[in-house]
Amino acid sequence: MHGWYWDGGWWGGWVMLIGMAIIWVAVIVLVVWLVRSLMGPSRDAARSPARGTVGQTPPVAPFGGEDPVAVVKRRYAAGEIDPEEYLQKLCDLGAPPTAGA
Repeated sequence: MHGWYWDGGWWGGWVMLIGMAIIWVAVIVLVVWLVRSLMGPSRDAARSPARGTVGQTPPVAPFGGEDPVAVVKRRYAAGEIDPEEYLQKLCDLGAPPTAGA
């Protein structure tokens, strides 16, 4: 009498062992994928350059895509900044000062 378990032969244990290994690998992969997807985009993706650019960082478009020099010129023309601050900001941005400022 064999008792309460089934004697599946010599290879029955191997099939069960391989099946359990596959199940555990699938569970671990699922947990890692779930954690990574909940954490948002990876830091590597945020640091990598945009598609189509080789060795260049994508341009930053602050103020809704307006050029920073154009923003400074607009603010100076509107009287929001004085001439000294205007020239300093242009110098900080690396733009040549314009005539009449």
